[in-house]
Amino acid sequence: MGQIERRYKPKVTDNERESTYTFKMSPSDPDFPYEIEALECTLVVPKTYPETGRPSLRALNKDIPRGFQINIEKGFDIICAEAPHATLLGLMNRLDKQLESILAGEMAETIKLVVHKGPPSRIIGAKPTTAAPAT
Repeated sequence: MGQIERRYKPKVTDNERESTYTFKMSPSDPDFPYEIEALECTLVVPKTYPETGRPSLRALNKDIPRGFQINIEKGFDIICAEAPHATLLGLMNRLDKQLESILAGEMAETIKLVVHKGPPSRIIGAKPTTAAPAT
C-alpha cells in the first residue's frame, strides 16, 4: 500500500473493512494508441489483503464508454486471479502493460435503465372532468 501511495499520490479513505485509493495512472507506453492521458481509477483493498480477499478496481474516466470501463475492471480482476501474491504496485504495473490489449478488445455490452414517467397522474381529491354533450 505504501508503494501505491508513493507512486500515485492517491486520495485515501478507510473504513473498518477496506481502504480506497483514488488516483490517476498514466500509461507508461510512449506509443499508447488511445487518447487517454491517464486512467482515473479507484482501487479498493480489503483490510485482510493479501492473506484473504482481492483488490478491485473501478475505472472512472468520463471519456471512456462504460463498456470499455467494464473491460478494464474485468481485466484487473483477471490479473489479480493470475497473480494472487503480487503486490498492489505489481498488479497496477501489469494493468499498465496490458491496458492497450484490454482496450483493443470488443466493448462489453451494457444497458441503460430509463425511468418511464408515464401519463400525468390525477391529483387525489380532484373531480374528474366531463365532456359537454354534443348537440
